[in-house]
Amino acid sequence: TIPQVKALLWLAKETQRDLVLPNVLGSERIKSLGKYLNQSLWPGFRVVSVESELKVNVLEPSYYWRVQRDYDPVPDPHVVYFRDDEELLKIKQSLDDSKDHPRVILHGMSSKNLIQQTKSIEHSLFIWAADSVGFFTHNYSTIRKFYVKIPSIVKDNLTGKEFELADSIEKNVRKCGNIFGALKGNRTCFMICP
Repeated sequence: TIPQVKALLWLAKETQRDLVLPNVLGSERIKSLGKYLNQSLWPGFRVVSVESELKVNVLEPSYYWRVQRDYDPVPDPHVVYFRDDEELLKIKQSLDDSKDHPRVILHGMSSKNLIQQTKSIEHSLFIWAADSVGFFTHNYSTIRKFYVKIPSIVKDNLTGKEFELADSIEKNVRKCGNIFGALKGNRTCFMICP
Protein backbone atom coordinates (compact mmCIF):
# COMPACT_ATOMS: atom_id res chain seq x y z
CA THR A 1 0.00 0.00 0.00
CA ILE A 2 1.10 3.58 -0.51
CA PRO A 3 1.43 4.32 3.26
CA GLN A 4 3.93 1.45 3.52
CA VAL A 5 5.95 2.71 0.55
CA LYS A 6 6.00 6.19 2.10
CA ALA A 7 7.21 4.69 5.38
CA LEU A 8 10.00 2.87 3.52
CA LEU A 9 11.00 6.10 1.78
CA TRP A 10 11.05 7.90 5.12
CA LEU A 11 13.23 5.18 6.66
CA ALA A 12 15.61 5.22 3.68
CA LYS A 13 16.07 8.97 3.91
CA GLU A 14 16.36 9.02 7.70
CA THR A 15 18.95 6.22 7.74
CA GLN A 16 20.77 7.47 4.61
CA ARG A 17 20.23 4.27 2.64
CA ASP A 18 19.19 3.55 -0.91
CA LEU A 19 15.80 1.85 -1.20
CA VAL A 20 15.14 -1.24 -3.25
CA LEU A 21 11.38 -1.29 -3.66
CA PRO A 22 10.42 -4.93 -4.00
CA ASN A 23 8.18 -6.15 -6.75
CA VAL A 24 4.59 -6.36 -5.56
CA LEU A 25 3.22 -9.89 -5.37
CA GLY A 26 -0.38 -10.18 -6.52
CA SER A 27 -3.13 -12.72 -6.33
CA GLU A 28 -2.94 -15.86 -8.43
CA ARG A 29 -6.20 -14.75 -10.05
CA ILE A 30 -4.65 -11.73 -11.79
CA LYS A 31 -4.58 -12.31 -15.53
CA SER A 32 -3.54 -8.85 -16.80
CA LEU A 33 0.20 -9.44 -16.21
CA GLY A 34 2.72 -11.90 -17.49
CA LYS A 35 3.83 -14.38 -14.86
CA TYR A 36 7.27 -14.83 -13.34
CA LEU A 37 7.66 -18.41 -12.12
CA ASN A 38 3.85 -18.55 -12.06
CA GLN A 39 3.55 -15.46 -9.83
CA SER A 40 1.79 -12.17 -10.66
CA LEU A 41 4.25 -9.38 -9.99
CA TRP A 42 4.02 -5.63 -10.46
CA PRO A 43 7.39 -3.85 -10.79
CA GLY A 44 8.19 -2.19 -7.46
CA PHE A 45 9.88 0.80 -9.04
CA ARG A 46 6.60 1.57 -10.84
CA VAL A 47 4.50 1.62 -7.68
CA VAL A 48 5.30 5.24 -6.87
CA SER A 49 6.78 8.30 -8.49
CA VAL A 50 9.25 10.07 -6.18
CA GLU A 51 10.06 13.69 -6.89
CA SER A 52 13.77 14.50 -7.01
CA GLU A 53 13.50 16.93 -4.07
CA LEU A 54 13.43 13.95 -1.70
CA LYS A 55 16.86 12.75 -2.88
CA VAL A 56 16.19 9.08 -2.13
CA ASN A 57 17.67 6.57 -4.56
CA VAL A 58 14.92 4.10 -5.44
CA LEU A 59 16.50 1.04 -7.02
CA GLU A 60 14.86 -1.76 -8.94
CA PRO A 61 14.79 -5.24 -7.35
CA SER A 62 17.43 -6.59 -9.74
CA TYR A 63 20.02 -3.98 -8.69
CA TYR A 64 22.21 -6.27 -6.57
CA TRP A 65 21.71 -9.19 -8.95
CA ARG A 66 22.98 -7.06 -11.87
CA VAL A 67 25.95 -5.73 -9.93
CA GLN A 68 26.87 -9.31 -8.93
CA ARG A 69 26.45 -10.53 -12.52
CA ASP A 70 28.25 -7.69 -14.29
CA TYR A 71 30.70 -6.05 -11.91
CA ASP A 72 31.62 -7.08 -8.37
CA PRO A 73 30.52 -9.30 -5.52
CA VAL A 74 27.72 -7.74 -3.49
CA PRO A 75 27.41 -7.71 0.30
CA ASP A 76 25.34 -10.45 1.87
CA PRO A 77 22.00 -9.16 3.12
CA HIS A 78 21.45 -8.70 6.83
CA VAL A 79 17.86 -9.20 7.96
CA VAL A 80 16.37 -6.55 10.26
CA TYR A 81 13.15 -7.86 11.74
CA PHE A 82 10.36 -5.77 13.16
CA ARG A 83 7.32 -6.93 15.08
CA ASP A 84 3.76 -6.12 14.14
CA ASP A 85 3.40 -4.03 17.30
CA GLU A 86 6.47 -1.79 16.73
CA GLU A 87 6.30 1.85 15.74
CA LEU A 88 8.26 3.38 12.88
CA LEU A 89 10.75 5.15 15.16
CA LYS A 90 11.69 1.79 16.75
CA ILE A 91 12.26 0.31 13.29
CA LYS A 92 14.45 3.31 12.42
CA GLN A 93 16.51 2.61 15.55
CA SER A 94 16.94 -1.03 14.49
CA LEU A 95 18.18 0.13 11.08
CA ASP A 96 20.54 2.63 12.74
CA ASP A 97 21.87 -0.22 14.89
CA SER A 98 22.62 -2.14 11.67
CA LYS A 99 24.62 0.68 10.07
CA ASP A 100 27.65 -1.61 9.71
CA HIS A 101 25.64 -3.72 7.25
CA PRO A 102 25.52 -2.01 3.83
CA ARG A 103 22.62 -4.18 2.65
CA VAL A 104 19.61 -4.97 4.79
CA ILE A 105 16.28 -6.65 4.28
CA LEU A 106 13.52 -5.22 6.43
CA HIS A 107 11.00 -7.91 7.33
CA GLY A 108 7.93 -7.86 9.55
CA MET A 109 7.08 -10.67 11.93
CA SER A 110 4.01 -11.47 13.97
CA SER A 111 4.52 -11.05 17.71
CA LYS A 112 3.56 -14.72 18.14
CA ASN A 113 6.14 -17.49 17.61
CA LEU A 114 8.97 -15.12 16.64
CA ILE A 115 11.80 -17.67 16.96
CA GLN A 116 9.99 -20.31 14.91
CA GLN A 117 9.12 -17.78 12.19
CA THR A 118 12.68 -16.43 12.04
CA LYS A 119 14.18 -19.84 11.34
CA SER A 120 11.66 -20.70 8.64
CA ILE A 121 11.66 -17.33 6.87
CA GLU A 122 15.33 -16.32 6.71
CA HIS A 123 16.22 -18.84 4.00
CA SER A 124 13.27 -17.61 1.90
CA LEU A 125 14.43 -14.00 2.30
CA PHE A 126 17.94 -14.84 1.04
CA ILE A 127 16.46 -16.63 -2.00
CA TRP A 128 14.27 -13.59 -2.65
CA ALA A 129 17.23 -11.18 -2.32
CA ALA A 130 19.47 -13.19 -4.68
CA ASP A 131 16.92 -13.37 -7.50
CA SER A 132 16.82 -10.86 -10.34
CA VAL A 133 13.10 -10.28 -9.86
CA GLY A 134 12.64 -11.16 -6.21
CA PHE A 135 11.37 -14.73 -6.19
CA PHE A 136 8.76 -15.43 -3.53
CA THR A 137 8.99 -18.99 -2.20
CA HIS A 138 5.24 -19.12 -1.52
CA ASN A 139 2.22 -17.89 -3.43
CA TYR A 140 0.19 -14.79 -2.59
CA SER A 141 -2.56 -16.70 -0.74
CA THR A 142 -0.01 -18.23 1.65
CA ILE A 143 2.13 -15.12 2.18
CA ARG A 144 -0.92 -12.96 2.81
CA LYS A 145 -1.75 -14.97 5.94
CA PHE A 146 1.59 -14.11 7.55
CA TYR A 147 2.29 -10.69 6.07
CA VAL A 148 3.04 -7.90 8.54
CA LYS A 149 2.67 -4.32 7.33
CA ILE A 150 5.28 -1.74 8.15
CA PRO A 151 3.62 0.96 10.24
CA SER A 152 2.54 4.15 8.51
CA ILE A 153 4.18 7.48 9.17
CA VAL A 154 2.43 9.14 12.12
CA LYS A 155 3.44 12.79 11.96
CA ASP A 156 2.18 13.39 15.51
CA ASN A 157 5.08 11.24 16.78
CA LEU A 158 7.71 13.23 14.86
CA THR A 159 9.43 16.53 15.45
CA GLY A 160 11.81 18.84 13.60
CA LYS A 161 13.50 17.37 10.54
CA GLU A 162 11.72 14.02 10.92
CA PHE A 163 8.37 15.84 10.67
CA GLU A 164 9.53 17.98 7.73
CA LEU A 165 10.66 14.86 5.84
CA ALA A 166 7.32 13.13 6.47
CA ASP A 167 5.52 16.24 5.20
CA SER A 168 7.74 16.33 2.09
CA ILE A 169 7.06 12.65 1.37
CA GLU A 170 3.34 13.30 1.68
CA LYS A 171 3.57 16.06 -0.94
CA ASN A 172 6.14 14.54 -3.32
CA VAL A 173 5.19 10.88 -3.70
CA ARG A 174 2.51 9.80 -6.14
CA LYS A 175 1.18 6.26 -6.42
CA CYS A 176 0.53 4.34 -9.59
CA GLY A 177 -3.10 4.55 -10.61
CA ASN A 178 -3.15 1.16 -12.31
CA ILE A 179 -1.26 -1.41 -10.25
CA PHE A 180 -1.75 -4.84 -11.83
CA GLY A 181 -3.10 -3.26 -15.00
CA ALA A 182 -1.57 -4.41 -18.27
CA LEU A 183 1.97 -3.10 -18.62
CA LYS A 184 2.57 -0.83 -21.58
CA GLY A 185 6.33 -1.47 -21.56
CA ASN A 186 7.24 2.11 -20.68
CA ARG A 187 9.34 2.78 -17.57
CA THR A 188 8.16 6.39 -17.56
CA CYS A 189 4.48 5.59 -17.22
CA PHE A 190 4.06 8.37 -14.62
CA MET A 191 4.71 10.90 -17.38
CA ILE A 192 1.71 9.68 -19.37
CA CYS A 193 -0.59 8.50 -16.57
CA PRO A 194 -3.37 10.97 -15.66
